[in-house]
Amino acid sequence: MKIIDNFMPTDWWENAHKVLTGHMFPWFLNKHTSYDEDEYYQMVHNYKNNDTVSNWFVMVQPMIGEFQRQTSYEIEDLNRMKSNLLFNRIISEEQKQKIIHQDMIEPNYVSLIYYVKDSDGDTILYKDDKKTELMRVQPKANRAVIFDSRIWHTGELPVKNQTRIIINSVFKVKGSVAKVHSYAIA
Repeated sequence: MKIIDNFMPTDWWENAHKVLTGHMFPWFLNKHTSYDEDEYYQMVHNYKNNDTVSNWFVMVQPMIGEFQRQTSYEIEDLNRMKSNLLFNRIISEEQKQKIIHQDMIEPNYVSLIYYVKDSDGDTILYKDDKKTELMRVQPKANRAVIFDSRIWHTGELPVKNQTRIIINSVFKVKGSVAKVHSYAIA
């Protein structure tokens, strides 16, 4: 696991922030985050998911090169790339447990969560028991957290802020990915 502040060049981040918080960006309602039964509504925009590629993909595409530049991973395939927009609302403890998930169950996938704006609503990474926290990452504008896609995790809803906006990518990488439980801040 790795946290990188100032992940993208400032001018890129400023443009992405302006677009994703603006009134012209197309967000779509998703009635769940991870599983059909989680009832954890969010707004999403899929830049790339399977064979579907959005016209907005060109805006986020530089993140792929930056990921390779700042990590030791060589990308074999971009599995998916999307933005998530969560709103301030209260959910039950039972609902919170339902949204703990893995991005992939296969090895050799790495997840990148990129925070578009400052917010609350931490990303929490868990041990395999889905109860013991490994790490909490506070959403900070232009921060990225990178981890093995098999690690259980969740994104909390914002409580103090109105929204939490991220760009989430899952890459298939060449070579093996160690499911390590340590992290570094760059």
